[in-house]
Amino acid sequence: MQHSKESREAESVLSKASRAEFSKDYDQAFRLYLKSAQSFLHLSRSANAPDATKQQWKTSAAKALERAEKIKKFVDKFKSSANTQATENAAPVSANFNLTPVAINHLSPQEQFYVLKRGGNVNQHAFAFWDDSISLPTSTTYEDPDGQPTLSPEQLKVGAVWKRPESATRISQHGRRILPQEILQHIVTDCSVCASISVCLEHGRRFGSRLLESAVHPIQPPSGRYDIKMLFNGAWRRIGEEISRYMKIMGGYDFPGSNSSIDLHALTGWIPEHIEINRSYFEREKTWSRIEEGFKNGKCLITLGTGQSDCIYWRDNPLLSSHSYAVIDLYEGDEGRMFTVLDSWVRVSEEKNAPSRVLHIPWAEALNTFDGIYLSWDPTLWPTKESFHGRVLAFIHKWQSLTFLTGCGDEMLMKKKLSFSVDGSSDEEIWILLSRHITSTERTSDFISLRVDIEDSFIADKNSIQKQQSLSAKGTYTNSIHFLSRTRIPASQRSGILDIAASYEGMAQEIGFSISVFAKQNVKIGWRDNSQPATYSSKSKVEGMFTFKNAGGNCTYPTFMANPQYRLSIHSPTNNPSVGKALITLSLQSSKDVPVNVAMVWSQGQRLSELSERDLVATSGAYNYGLARTTKEVRAGEYTLLVSAFEPRYMGSFSLNVQCTFPFELKAIPPEGAGMYDKSIQGAWRGSSAAGGPSFDRYTDNPVYILDVPSLAQIKVRLQLTQPSNQIPLNISIYPALQGDIKTALRSTHQTTSGPYSDAIAGVVTPQITFGPGKYYIVPSTYAPGTEAAFRLIVYSSTSGIQLTLV
Repeated sequence: MQHSKESREAESVLSKASRAEFSKDYDQAFRLYLKSAQSFLHLSRSANAPDATKQQWKTSAAKALERAEKIKKFVDKFKSSANTQATENAAPVSANFNLTPVAINHLSPQEQFYVLKRGGNVNQHAFAFWDDSISLPTSTTYEDPDGQPTLSPEQLKVGAVWKRPESATRISQHGRRILPQEILQHIVTDCSVCASISVCLEHGRRFGSRLLESAVHPIQPPSGRYDIKMLFNGAWRRIGEEISRYMKIMGGYDFPGSNSSIDLHALTGWIPEHIEINRSYFEREKTWSRIEEGFKNGKCLITLGTGQSDCIYWRDNPLLSSHSYAVIDLYEGDEGRMFTVLDSWVRVSEEKNAPSRVLHIPWAEALNTFDGIYLSWDPTLWPTKESFHGRVLAFIHKWQSLTFLTGCGDEMLMKKKLSFSVDGSSDEEIWILLSRHITSTERTSDFISLRVDIEDSFIADKNSIQKQQSLSAKGTYTNSIHFLSRTRIPASQRSGILDIAASYEGMAQEIGFSISVFAKQNVKIGWRDNSQPATYSSKSKVEGMFTFKNAGGNCTYPTFMANPQYRLSIHSPTNNPSVGKALITLSLQSSKDVPVNVAMVWSQGQRLSELSERDLVATSGAYNYGLARTTKEVRAGEYTLLVSAFEPRYMGSFSLNVQCTFPFELKAIPPEGAGMYDKSIQGAWRGSSAAGGPSFDRYTDNPVYILDVPSLAQIKVRLQLTQPSNQIPLNISIYPALQGDIKTALRSTHQTTSGPYSDAIAGVVTPQITFGPGKYYIVPSTYAPGTEAAFRLIVYSSTSGIQLTLV
């Protein structure tokens, strides 16, 4: 009956569209035609209706789309003709001839269903939703219509064959539980499945659970048909013929596996978490405390994964490369914290029925032996849940001219906003799981990334400069299908918005995603509808390259000043100059292996050599792989945008996107000394020449250089330490070479100076001013006498022929 109601509503909308078109209200007709087409398409995909009825709905959808397209062509033609005649008569175009863009509500049930429905097609096999009705064959023996999955070469070598399982009656009479030590891996080449089975059996032994058994459902026990309920591509789906169908999803038995949390998520729905041991931000104490509490309470399953290496040993025990190992216990022993690890691989020299080897590995040694810890968390720990299913496109959809079915992506980037409110006074965590939908397991070069930030958190952040020097733990890319972000909500913030950015890098032209959110009971969450994003009146995109000359690294490097910089001039709207602030979004994209940052600084549009907390207006925060993004409200004015990679060694192309609600201009700022001649010289403060500043009465003992300027020239001079340090304040001053000795000249007024002594990591520089022909004294100095260090002077001149010599 529900579908009959939806069908009548779609017919009603279609009728209203026809009446609006007849009344020449083309804007209203255009929107209604698209709305009815979307409703008919949704019905044709989701309803359990006769094929003839579904075909009728598809026909109605096609007719509605055809009318919408004709209206758009007619309006475009009319507006083109009106523009041609605009010089002859200034009659304005009627409002009825302006079509309002139609935004798609990606949170609607129709759109969510559409994405999940497409997610059921994997490796050219269709996997239905679990709740869909099924047709049962009449034969007494069930035969898989798609055939069995392909066996691996290793299995074929030892003569592996398919056999039908025992009857359900005999299985139920088995009696005792199977122990995890009885799970052996020999010709089954996916180690993660074996490890997953082992940890589930151990969980059942400890807590009486039936994690795997509850996933298997006998459909026709006498015929040998058993279906598995599996969470895959965002929905619970029906996978027939036991585990063989899971192998069919994964492309057969010949595929590697060391991440058991992927299998456990599919089989149990538990939340996968991958902890990379070798990352700089790995916290061994906090990690042990978390997994110990979760494991002992039955809320966490643990497996370990080795890396890619030909020779991996724990003590005298050989381990396999890229292999998954089940952890069946953790405890405090004589050697401290311990893992009990199963090695289920049957070696050629061992008996086939011998139990798995049990290894008692100290926690500290496990961290040095394995590459990753794979956790699976019981989702009942987080009673508050939300989910979103979407897709991103790398191409223009054929209906994009009608703003219909355009996806929710922008350059393979999905952006969502989640509101939250916390009832309580302590810190909380919101977990966000990004899951990439698999369509073909043959494509192994797909990478995803997830970045979650609290909106406007920069405003209250007093350590923004420190973040400019750090590498983010967020936003790294993985070729796993899952990415978990644990976002801390501080006690100081009880409500707000989470900005969620999911990125994809790979060869696919369309990728489906699911975003699942988990929170405690005292946390309320909800999606914000951003189908109508902020209206940016001005947009600009620039392409650039980090090269050997301009890859300056973060602000702890003296070369930071060499990074690409842009002058951003934001103007108040001419039609409303009194309006307050503009909303601006900066997006910097690079390859997935390059951590980048974008900063906006109040500097009158001048090139920067360092960052200061006072002048920093907006920043993307810690360096993030592949994508740096920030949104901020700012006043009209002159700013400098500075893009950088984390270290000077990172090179490659980037794109900077600027969107603003005010009109603006964006221009590249030339590098320091661009278009000028330069001359450099090395020097040092040693012994008596380490004389310090003028206040110590030995200033004239500092190294002094004669600058000979043959003709009128623009000149600036930079002083840098050979070994950069932010502990040595520097100054450089230039004096006219008056008649008499040098000491007399240096006591006179300087021609120009770099200003107060500064410990900037990039050194100090004089302003660029005009020098007449003649000789000048250049004096580099440290503030404190006795400070010995090597330095470099760089003189930039608008004319050639200048000479620089040490007195």
